Amino acid sequence: MNQLFHELTKRKEYLQDLIREIDNKLYIAPQGALRVSKIKGIPRYYHITEPGDTQGKYIQKKNKSLACQLAQKDYLQKLHREAERELESINIFLTNHQEANLENVYEGLNHYRKEIVTPLVLTDGMYAEQWIRESYET
Repeated sequence: MNQLFHELTKRKEYLQDLIREIDNKLYIAPQGALRVSKIKGIPRYYHITEPGDTQGKYIQKKNKSLACQLAQKDYLQKLHREAERELESINIFLTNHQEANLENVYEGLNHYRKEIVTPLVLTDGMYAEQWIRESYET
């Protein structure tokens, strides 16, 4: 279980860094959105700048870099949403599950209960004791 918490914490840090990087890139991205249509098998790119505009302004071939930037912006926005969603899930899990919770159930029992209970999940100390007691060939 500790390994799971370690991996989730690493993933959380990665997602936080990714979200910061995306935010920085979106800050300098051009305004508006991209609409792509295909006419006679050739893609045509349109720059949509006004809300409610469904057509947009045609982007000429010489200004294809604008189309690339708008497409990248759209990708970054989608990636940002997914990263935020995953980060939220990880935060909820980490908040609701204490580290090594299963292992601590036995440790939380009083001494007299421990004497009559057989644990199904071993603590690290119990596992080490069991390992030391096992015989092995030299």
